Amino acid sequence: MLEDSNLRAAVRLVCSNDVPATPSEETLTSLRAQLPPFFQLDPSLAGVQCMPLSVNANNVRKAVLSFPARSTEGPDGIQPQHLKDLVQCRQSGSDFLTALSGFVKMVFAGRPFTILW
Repeated sequence: MLEDSNLRAAVRLVCSNDVPATPSEETLTSLRAQLPPFFQLDPSLAGVQCMPLSVNANNVRKAVLSFPARSTEGPDGIQPQHLKDLVQCRQSGSDFLTALSGFVKMVFAGRPFTILW
């Protein structure tokens, strides 16, 4: 079933004059300028040791599926329904859930990561 918001987005894309960005240093610099600044850890917490929250794929699946229907997207445009659809996909849902769970564990552990465009 196609939701209203998805239909509007599809029509907007079809009618748009936008074109994909050209891969270049200028484009990369522009994209990086749109990102929020990196989080700076309070220097007084430098020696503090703590255990990160522990999650598994089942916890992540439950959290994703708990998003209310028609929740709005974040600043990146990804809607919670997109994540729900990916998690419930018959062909690749388990692979996506494994990757998402690994990402969540990395974030909870405070490990740095890089998003490659």
